[in-house]
Amino acid sequence: NVDLAEKGILYIGTGVSGGEEGALKGPALMPGGQWEAYALIEELFEDIAAKAADDVPCVSYIGPHGAGHFVKMVHNGIEYGDMQLIGECVWVLKNAFNMNSKEIADIMLEWNGDGDVLRSYLVEITADGMREKYAGTDEYRVDSTADITRMKGTGTWTVQSALELLVPIPTIAAAVFSREMSQDKDLRLKMSEKLTVEKGRYEGKRNALIDVAHDALYVAKISSYAQGMALLKAASKEYAFDLNLGNIAGGWRGGCIIRAQFLDEITRAYEENPDMPNLLAAPRFAKVVNGGLGKLA
Repeated sequence: NVDLAEKGILYIGTGVSGGEEGALKGPALMPGGQWEAYALIEELFEDIAAKAADDVPCVSYIGPHGAGHFVKMVHNGIEYGDMQLIGECVWVLKNAFNMNSKEIADIMLEWNGDGDVLRSYLVEITADGMREKYAGTDEYRVDSTADITRMKGTGTWTVQSALELLVPIPTIAAAVFSREMSQDKDLRLKMSEKLTVEKGRYEGKRNALIDVAHDALYVAKISSYAQGMALLKAASKEYAFDLNLGNIAGGWRGGCIIRAQFLDEITRAYEENPDMPNLLAAPRFAKVVNGGLGKLA
């Protein structure tokens, strides 16, 4: 790269998140590589990128070398954790509370309301997906959807990096293992004949437990994001990325799959204390976790 730079050839590697919608409406961009290269295309990237609610473009220079792609990889790991947590919450609502797909969709819609701490793209599409029916029938698609999840590898790489950097990311790792386990359908069916679990139904006040599920999901979500940010902090030191975690969180507020209202809170937390040892040390999140940890039980 040094030899090519002397000839005026510069490189930049950019992580992109947003899927099909991002291609149409603007993605979240995570550019890494040579700063000189980014400076040449910064205005173009800001025009392309999604805009957060405050109209700030969801893009900023991440760091040298492969920093942009590394951050995108961890973004995907956080996404895996987020999806797993929402999926487990849906499972509880369905199996413990005996709710049907429409009832669960209504709850997710409420949780995605303006001002709710869980408001996010993933909760939004969960609500939408739970409502989908087969044309001309009253059968919900989700009730006959195969419980098998594929992976592209970024979640696995995230876990590998965490092991190499000695950073515990149990929520994200468990989400990856769950996806791996889901793919061996034959084994799971065979083992279900050997291992039986007694299933129970919650007979108490439903609304009270729905509130508990809401708060438990938020606490778990904070923990999962904290794990991802801890991995980024360790990688920044190990690989000399010089990452700005506040800017990274700010860049995820729009366009990307994990866009969520509480990323505003994460951004502010790092603006107030860029050097905090862990996201859970931020007073706003420590208060939530201390008050809601018992609800995870």
